[in-house]
Amino acid sequence: MSPLEIFSQYANPPTNYIGTTIFLSYIAAALYLTFTITFSLYRQYNNTSTSSSKTKGKGIGIKSQPQNIKIFAFLAGISFATLSWHMLNFLITSYLQWDGSKQLSQAGISGNKLKRWMLESTLFQDFAQELVSSEASVVWTQAAILGTWFWGVWTAREARKSNLDASAMWKFIALGQILPISFTSALGIVQLYLSSLSRSTNTAEKSQRKSVSLVLPTVVLNTCLLAQPFLRDHPLFVTTILFERLILLLPYSSHISLEDTEVTQSIIISAACAAGNVALMVKGVKIGEVLSGVWHGGSAVKALGWDAVLGGLISVVLWMRGGV
Repeated sequence: MSPLEIFSQYANPPTNYIGTTIFLSYIAAALYLTFTITFSLYRQYNNTSTSSSKTKGKGIGIKSQPQNIKIFAFLAGISFATLSWHMLNFLITSYLQWDGSKQLSQAGISGNKLKRWMLESTLFQDFAQELVSSEASVVWTQAAILGTWFWGVWTAREARKSNLDASAMWKFIALGQILPISFTSALGIVQLYLSSLSRSTNTAEKSQRKSVSLVLPTVVLNTCLLAQPFLRDHPLFVTTILFERLILLLPYSSHISLEDTEVTQSIIISAACAAGNVALMVKGVKIGEVLSGVWHGGSAVKALGWDAVLGGLISVVLWMRGGV
């Protein structure tokens, strides 16, 4: 067999070893990054709180505004619990469909059956296809991905102000690619609050280099989102999803310009594309049915739908707290 045929054999049921390895690595990476980030934030919090009495005047101090840290840590906890619940339900539903059972029972689960289920399933593709399975799913998915994009833009801008480069933020960047963004954004805000204690007062900017306008990747991302529902059963569907994930990394690159005018233009473009997509998707569908997708949709849709809701809530709370 050719290398391509060998790859295809082990990347598809019933011998989906590649997909199973990616799936297990995904879980391991998410748990590792979550643990290391939260432990790092906890350690930073303890270290800065002991010296907060020395921090006066400018900046946001742990002593003067400790509630900010606690509020966003609490929101991160809610996001993680919500995500874990919906993802667990997605996996249980997938297993029951594979097993042909109506409900999960301890007696019906074994290590061998779990192995067969993972090898004979396409979990990543099933999850992605559920996100574009209906009009409501498409709307909520677009809202969540655009939310992820602009949270990335905001986080990257704030990180640059705090002199935090990609090497200092790589764990947040990686976690944001693995899990829906509201959890990572809440943890990122906590990190920015902590980093603000040691933020340099030197406002001189680094030497400018040629940068690509944020508008360009914004247009490409919105184009992918518009095409996504129509590629649901096309071989390029998964490739499109993976390409979107790569685009979501771009705001953290120093080669992307994040000027105010470009961010504003990107917001206008995304709003126009989203409005057009919503008008197209919900034609003949009651708006109530679309909004109810976050409650009555599949587990994958609920995961991203509630992520969009929590991301909006975090944005409002951040605005009410006066930003970072």
